[in-house]
Amino acid sequence: MGAAMPVVEEATYFLSSKVVMERLGVSRSKLLAMRRDDPDFPQPFNIGPGTGRQAQLRWVEHELEAWIEEQA
Repeated sequence: MGAAMPVVEEATYFLSSKVVMERLGVSRSKLLAMRRDDPDFPQPFNIGPGTGRQAQLRWVEHELEAWIEEQA
C-alpha cells in the first residue's frame, strides 16, 4: 500500500505598504484613509519593533486579494 499524499496548503505571502499601494493604485494618504474608514479593508500587522511611522507593516496577500474581489 502506498504512502498517503501530503496535504499541500497554499503559501501565505506578506505585502509591504509599497506593494499594496501599487496594487491598488493609491497614495500613502489614501491607503491610510482606507484603513481608517473602511471596516472591511484588511488590516496590516507590524513585523518589527517600530511604532507609528517606524512600523514595518505587512498585509496578508490573500486577504487583500479577497477584498479587491469584493469591490468588483
